[in-house]
Amino acid sequence: MCGIAGIYHHSEPEKILLRVTAMTKVMAHRGPDGEGVRTVSDRLCLGHRRLAIIDLLPEAAQPMQDADNGNWLVFNGEIYNYRELRKELGEKDFRTKSDTEAILKAYARWGEDGLRRLDGIFAFALWDAANRSLLLARDALGVKPLYIYENGGEFLFASEVRALLAGGVPPKLDLAGLDGYLAYGSVQEPFTLIDGVRSLPPGHFLRIEEDGHRREGRFWEPDLTQLAMNEAESREEVARLLRRAVRSQQLADVPVSVFLSGGIDSAAILACMDKTVPGGVSAHTIIFEDANFDERREAALAAKANEVVHHELLLDGATVRAHATQALEAFDQPSVDGLNTWFVSLAVRQTGCRCALSGVGGDELFVGYNGFANPRRLMALQKWVRHCPAGLLHTMAAATTSEKLRKMARLADYPASAYFLARQIFSPELRQSLMAPRLCEADWRDVCFGPLDSVALSDEIAQISFWELRTYMLSTLLRDTDQMGMAHGLEIRVPLLDRQLVETMLRLPSRHKLDSRIAKPLLVHAAGDRLPPECVSHPKRGFVLPFDAYFQHAFQEELTECFRGGGDDLFDGDALARLWNGYAAGRVPWGRIWLVFTLRNWLRRVNSPLSK
Repeated sequence: MCGIAGIYHHSEPEKILLRVTAMTKVMAHRGPDGEGVRTVSDRLCLGHRRLAIIDLLPEAAQPMQDADNGNWLVFNGEIYNYRELRKELGEKDFRTKSDTEAILKAYARWGEDGLRRLDGIFAFALWDAANRSLLLARDALGVKPLYIYENGGEFLFASEVRALLAGGVPPKLDLAGLDGYLAYGSVQEPFTLIDGVRSLPPGHFLRIEEDGHRREGRFWEPDLTQLAMNEAESREEVARLLRRAVRSQQLADVPVSVFLSGGIDSAAILACMDKTVPGGVSAHTIIFEDANFDERREAALAAKANEVVHHELLLDGATVRAHATQALEAFDQPSVDGLNTWFVSLAVRQTGCRCALSGVGGDELFVGYNGFANPRRLMALQKWVRHCPAGLLHTMAAATTSEKLRKMARLADYPASAYFLARQIFSPELRQSLMAPRLCEADWRDVCFGPLDSVALSDEIAQISFWELRTYMLSTLLRDTDQMGMAHGLEIRVPLLDRQLVETMLRLPSRHKLDSRIAKPLLVHAAGDRLPPECVSHPKRGFVLPFDAYFQHAFQEELTECFRGGGDDLFDGDALARLWNGYAAGRVPWGRIWLVFTLRNWLRRVNSPLSK
């Protein structure tokens, strides 16, 4: 797990070397174990920051060259089946024990077809010396980020947007990214907040030829046809795949920990881990003074049932206040989420551990959120509302101050499924009121959601899971997991998003995923008797922080300045004050306050002028 950067160019190599060096330096947090910058051809300079997890020896450093053909690689991620690939490709041809070299050898044997054989999380850039072309690729689910920018004769790529800015990309604000952020609390892929900077889509590759020709393709997409399994067969297949995924993702030359809450997802992962690996297994839990957020009892029971070392970090207002500036600076792209992951990553790294497993994906795949009740209700209502007069509904949307009523009013002529409305935090009306009118012109929905809305699954639960994976999971949870873990030089792995497990869960009938007696029955079955009953039976709590309390203490001064300090060329000062007054009166939830605050904090740090 590392940070990568590079420039493919038509200008002076000496200047490019300095720029790529600057790009890697701003990502030092991603790779505290080493730095490598190399001009690998007269056209390409590659940069790398190293976090050593597999093969800790200097020979495994990057950029790495395949001496047999002259190809070069910079790689961020982990290839979990690299040992199997080594055996298939011939052990004698390898000079390291790294998974990095497995990618080089796989490409030498199979070319682009080798991408389908990689089981892991990755973003990489490979220089094909013989064909003088650059190949970029990103893993199937988009666990690892890869940002790209092109301007004239230059093509830049990096693991973080801030690295592209350090490489010379102008910090102009992207209005589509801004509007998507205000709608959902995170910038919606493939957009970013920087004009012209985009994400390479998950499961895709991009090849750039020497003459400038570009070819993009998809190397993986899930088979969505429903499986013909009975309930018992579904339980056993999911249990087999989960145990395989968890144990394959324990592969490391350093100790591996697990983020442990009191819920089913992380406790099930812990139950499936191999406790006999060298270095053992540890668990880390964030605990709170407020009993409404605290899950220490259930987490401790899970740790005891699995006989692992258990660490707890008390997160109170004083701790948050002490680290607030550092945590906010970790946002490569702002988010309404993510602060929780920053603090649990801090707890893990303070014990010396540099690799951890997370339960990200449990709700989205194994049907949390009370069976997706909210989007399903709104989707059902959409069918009825479309028979109502559109003019009446538009009048209601304009007149009301209730965001729930605004969503309902928009159902009549909303061009996509109501699911995409259900996830919105700010309605178009509220976004318009916050911003200068001339700035609310971006139409990004078709780019982000159009291709997803056209994918129809016969099973409504599977349909929502698919949308969750390609929207909220991709643009919020996975981005936050990466940027907040890597802020501490911590590799976070996500076994519930194993490619085979994801595909199987999308193909199983909904009735196999639901049980009126317990939540997430497939996960509970897979975990077996190492999952304490208390973790199954206690009410579900999302992994959120007590922000209402923090707003009164840890962030009080900054929030007052943000919402009462007036507007600027981007935000309307009166609208900000109304939003804060609504929160103080109990009418506005904390999420809308945090969304605006993290955005304005990020904009000040980046010093981004408005896009012209």
